[in-house]
Amino acid sequence: MIEDLIKAKRIMKKKLPEARRIEKHRHPQLPDNWRKPKGHHSKIRRGMKWELRMPKVGRKTPVILQNLDRFGRELIMIKTIDDLKKLSKKAVGIVVSKLGLKSKLILAKESIGKDYKFLNFNPERVLLKVENNKKAKLAKPKLAVKESAEEKQVEKPAKPTAKPAKPKKESKGEE
Repeated sequence: MIEDLIKAKRIMKKKLPEARRIEKHRHPQLPDNWRKPKGHHSKIRRGMKWELRMPKVGRKTPVILQNLDRFGRELIMIKTIDDLKKLSKKAVGIVVSKLGLKSKLILAKESIGKDYKFLNFNPERVLLKVENNKKAKLAKPKLAVKESAEEKQVEKPAKPTAKPAKPKKESKGEE
């Protein structure tokens, strides 16, 4: 039954027009994500026949197929080691992008011997990356001992304490 729904979903996705952002053709720097038109005179908001179509409720993926990939496997978000236990042969893991290298290293060590499948994560590649980082740190030459603060200071010319006196003008009548 799910296979039939997946086929129906593929056909439905092909038929539906893509919801593009308004004025995207004029401003290529705009991202491709949809924003609802809110303008008073917007033809798209008013649903004019010749304009772009807005996304509607009828476009939603059926509830049975939500959180499944195109092969019918369940998608599971992985943030910690406990989430690895949820993976099975009918489930595929997606490692959260906000994880740092340390957390990814822990996940890689846990999953390397087991038969887990990931969509965006390769445990062997993570381990290689960590090893290369360690080798690069060891290969860097250590800097010489920093010079003392006294040697670094450059002698600045002494500032005058008082302003130099201006020469007095001689008056013409004194001669």
